[in-house]
Formats: sequence, C-alpha cells, structure tokens
Amino acid sequence: MFWNGGCGGRLDPIETHCVDDAVTIDDAAHEGRIVRLRYSAQCRAAWAQLWFGKPDDRAYVRTEENGHLVAATSVTVMPWDGNSVYTPMVNDKNLKAKACMELPPDSDTACTISY
Repeated sequence: MFWNGGCGGRLDPIETHCVDDAVTIDDAAHEGRIVRLRYSAQCRAAWAQLWFGKPDDRAYVRTEENGHLVAATSVTVMPWDGNSVYTPMVNDKNLKAKACMELPPDSDTACTISY
C-alpha cells in the first residue's frame, strides 16, 4: 500500500504492511527507553516506535517542511501495552521526519535526528 496522504495519522504500519520494508533511521535513548524513527520507502511514511516504555511515557513523530510543522502523531504508553508501542504513520514525502519521547513526571525529552 502506498501512502496517499488522505488518511493522515490513522494508518497503522503493521496493518498496511509498511513495516515490511521499514528501516530504522536513528535511535535516541534516555533513562532505559529507546525511541526509533522508522521509515518505509514503499509507503513514503515515517513513525516512532518506543521500546521499554513505562505507563504515561509518550512517543511522537513529526514532519516538517522548511522548519514548519506539517504533521504529528503520538502514542501514550498504557499499563496494558507491554514495553513497545508505535505511533500512527505520517506522510514523509519530501519532508523531514523526527521521532521523540517524553517521559513523566518532568517531561524529559529525547529525539532522533531529522531525516
């Protein structure tokens, strides 16, 4: 399935099989958690994946064009999620994407590079 831009933020990388060709662009680690920027060339989409998350941790992915926010999606870890969650995808065609995590209670933040 190729990204059509019409479902912004609602597409699941597993259900759409975008995960099939996905690569990890970069990781950022903080306090034992890891956030990854994942990218699918076939779908031209990006998403954030958070590993070793704890309840209330938040991961998000955002895309920018010329320094201006184009799209963002996020996910908050719930007690029943286990230790890995991922955001819905964002369109990455001709845009720069970055994945971040925010950790409570002080909202410490760690981010990947922009790609």
